[in-house]
Amino acid sequence: MMTADRRRVPPGAGQPGRQRLGRVLLVEDEQDVAELIRYNLTKEGYDVILSGNGNEALRLAREHDLEIDRHRFEVRMKGRPVELTPKEFELLATLAGTPGRVFGREELLDIVWGRDGFVEPRTVDVHVARLRGKFTIARLEEPGIETVRGVGYRFRDKP
Repeated sequence: MMTADRRRVPPGAGQPGRQRLGRVLLVEDEQDVAELIRYNLTKEGYDVILSGNGNEALRLAREHDLEIDRHRFEVRMKGRPVELTPKEFELLATLAGTPGRVFGREELLDIVWGRDGFVEPRTVDVHVARLRGKFTIARLEEPGIETVRGVGYRFRDKP
């Protein structure tokens, strides 16, 4: 089993001055293999959290309040389910997939709604408001979606 000091890679690790691309939870019981993968992911700009087994990985994943399961089409906040429409789900999954990255409205329209039909850019604003509202109605903390004035939205990266 890995020691706690080897589990998390410091945010400044990797190439100096390079923007972090996101966070990866790596589950691998072979320490040498885990270190090799961790090294390469860190070099590419990812923050890496290592886990030696599935149970520990689940615990680490749940430390973060928001859970998004694309395979089951489920969202949970602090273990409680949140019912979302398909577009709300895809919007949240897209933003949360790369914390800290700012997405413009047009980019989100392309990713979530595709190029089929005509959709107003303000549709994104309406869906973000509804998404936030669903968490409020369920008496849950809102997910970390921040408005970047004049640009679009980003998912707040946890420190």
